This record gives sequence, C-alpha cells and structure tokens, in this order.
Amino acid sequence: MPTTKEDLIDMLCDYLMIIDDAETLETSWVRSFQPYNISLTIRQLQASLRMNQPMPTECFNMGVRLLAYNENKRLTSANVMVSKHYMDLRFSTTYESALKPQSEKLNVQELAKSLETWPYMKYDASRCRFVRIFLYDYCEPLFEILIPIIVQLLMPWKRGGLNLFVFDREEKTLTVLDPTPIPDWCKDMPYKRYVHRIINVSKSYRRAMGVDVFAWKHILPSGIPVIEDRDLNAFILLQYMSAWNNEKIMPISTDGQRLRKEIVINLLTYDGNSWQCMISLSVREYLSRITGIRQ
Repeated sequence: MPTTKEDLIDMLCDYLMIIDDAETLETSWVRSFQPYNISLTIRQLQASLRMNQPMPTECFNMGVRLLAYNENKRLTSANVMVSKHYMDLRFSTTYESALKPQSEKLNVQELAKSLETWPYMKYDASRCRFVRIFLYDYCEPLFEILIPIIVQLLMPWKRGGLNLFVFDREEKTLTVLDPTPIPDWCKDMPYKRYVHRIINVSKSYRRAMGVDVFAWKHILPSGIPVIEDRDLNAFILLQYMSAWNNEKIMPISTDGQRLRKEIVINLLTYDGNSWQCMISLSVREYLSRITGIRQ
C-alpha cells in the first residue's frame, strides 16, 4: 500500500515526539543567522507539536522569517516589488525583559536592531505599503523615541494573547486581526477593546511623523474564525500574516494538529537553515520524501 504525504508527516512527527534523551533534545536542528541568530532545538520543535502548549517564541520568530524569505523568493522570481514588511516578536520580548524587576536599562539600540529590514530582501521598508506587526497584550508602551528609527509602527503589549495589526499607509487604514473571543464587557462594541492601544499608536505616530493614525479608518474585519484555544494563537496569526491580501480574508485552517505538524515540517525544510546537516539522516530522508526535494 503506497504511503501518502500525510502518512509520512505523521510518522516523522511521531518519531520526533518519542525522542527523550536529554542531550539529544538540546541538539539544534534549525539555525539561521540573518538578521540575527535563532536556533531551534528538538525540544522546541516538540513543544510546537504538543497539544495544549503555545508555540515557543523562537519557533514563531523563525516562522516569520520563513514567511519573509519565501515571499521574497516568490516575488523576486516574478519580478514583482515586495510590498509587505514582516515583523517578529524580538522587539516585544526585548521590551518585556526590560520591565522585569532588577533588569538592565532598556537598550534602545538593541530595540532598533530588531526593527531593521530583512537583509536578503531588496526593498526599503519605509516604502512598503503594508507593515505586518504582531503585538503582545501589555500596557504603557515606551517607544516614541524609536519611531524615527523604525519606518512605521510597532507597539508591544503582553497579557497572554497575540494580535495582528496591519497598517496601510497608502489607504490610511489600521486593521486589527484578533482570533480570540470577544470579552463580555465589549461585546456590544468590539472596537472598545482596542481603543486604548490605538490612541497610544496615534500619539506616537503623530509625534514622529505628523500623522494622526487615530483619524485613519479603523477596521475590524468580519469572518475571522474565533479560536477558543489560546495556545493556537501564534499558529493562526502566522497564517493571517501570509494570507492577508489587501483587506481580504483568505481561508485558513483551524485544525490544531495539522497546523502544528505543518509548521514543524516547514521549519525543518527551510532553505535558510544553516544547520540542515545537523538533522539526522533518517529524518532528512523522510523530509526528502515529503517535499520531493533532496534534503
């Protein structure tokens, strides 16, 4: 009986989950050095596969890098200009760590580095129409001083969930994509949930650019699937980051098992993985059969 691609993916992911040697689990199988170093261990890949666990931040950031790399590759081959600038959570985690007790003073230069353009993409982020930005739920941002360095806008919040904000400078729209359930206190007007952060965005942007984002058209798209499982937030928003197309909501998967397996396979087969040789030969053989490309 022929083995299907789905069967191969299931078998490979099952194999990854039974690895239990402590030293082996700390082996890095995925590593990328540009624009900064990210290294993913087998343990982190397991965490991405494990139901009822959120995606590790490093896996999420590598997933964003993968999206940027693939989009650049696709558009360059078609001789089409890159119009989207992807941001990961490096800014958010750097800022969050500075808020902890006894932490060092906020390193503005380090934050600025986290907002640089992707080194392999031939574009100027300041000329991009869309800027894809992930926000943690948090309060009281402190980054007005960064706005002149950043070309657009990134404001971190952290309170358990992730949102995707899309700033369209040409159409002057601010779109909020949030798959989490609407709290009871704002079900009559979901927009109230985001007013505080949009006001802060407006203050920062106006101070830096002389433009009032609060005066822009604010959009909460309909048709966003509500995901009760917050552990899937990162997986869902990575899809939206890729699928969002000029305010059109493209179909996405909400199958948690499928999404987890898909991101792990994509990470293991990422062209920009500098440590592909560290992946065991048996796993690389499975990946070759899954993708049809020799790994």
